[in-house]
Amino acid sequence: MLPKNATKTFICLESKIDHINAAIQAASRAFPTWRAQSGRQRGRILRKIFDLIVENNEDIGKIITAENGKTKGEAKGKALFLAGFFEWFSEEAPRIYGDVIPHSNPSCRTQVVKEPVGVAAALAAGCTVVMKSDGLTPFTPNALAILAEREGVPKGVFNVVTALDNTPSPGRLASTLKKLSLGGNAPFIVLDDADLETAVTSAVTSKFKVTGQTCVCANRFFIQEGIYEKLSQRFVEEMKKSQVGDGQNTVVTHDPLTNGVEKTFGPLAALSKFTTKDEVVDRANN
Repeated sequence: MLPKNATKTFICLESKIDHINAAIQAASRAFPTWRAQSGRQRGRILRKIFDLIVENNEDIGKIITAENGKTKGEAKGKALFLAGFFEWFSEEAPRIYGDVIPHSNPSCRTQVVKEPVGVAAALAAGCTVVMKSDGLTPFTPNALAILAEREGVPKGVFNVVTALDNTPSPGRLASTLKKLSLGGNAPFIVLDDADLETAVTSAVTSKFKVTGQTCVCANRFFIQEGIYEKLSQRFVEEMKKSQVGDGQNTVVTHDPLTNGVEKTFGPLAALSKFTTKDEVVDRANN
């Protein structure tokens, strides 16, 4: 659905257990052939995918905007950001070197050889991939899989499964993992001697990138009492300049939410006063 008005735009398969098992089996079958290729051969394929993503970044950006709500500029930038990973690893693939390590026994030699060892997200290393896309935004990964197939990635090497309902919730996962962050709560601290305009610009950018829906967005703003009134006033002035709407419109600065606000994972900025540095460090860490 389009985030701006909940209009249905695409239909995507809800993968079941059989689909996931089939993807795993396909990756397993493709693994021996893919790992047998030289790093240079795999690198050439990855380089072709990079070229194709760059060539199609306009269309990929439209897909990202349609399913995620990013503005046009952010969406195209994200597509090029994705392409950069394929460019980097296309150059690294031929350089997966082993090593010769001095042995304690002078008549012996220890040699390390790096080899792919199973289904993992490491095409450059010679591994095959089963990728679970986000249930709310499955179409960009599907587009990537199509581009990969076009540029010579063998069948079964890159597999995508999609599911929205048939997926464990974060809470269920948390019960089995001891160290798991369920969302960022990053503090943004401004001291009295800060440059006001730099602080305001940085705060707006940090909070409202993709309408506050990124894991690196600041979620708590601590402003020292001496600069609080001026900064809060300028903050409001800057936010009044925002243009909310369809991300395909180039004048839009803030796009619709993907699926509503969870905690402060959205366009909400709460400013709090503090007096001393020790106080704010303690509050920021709690």
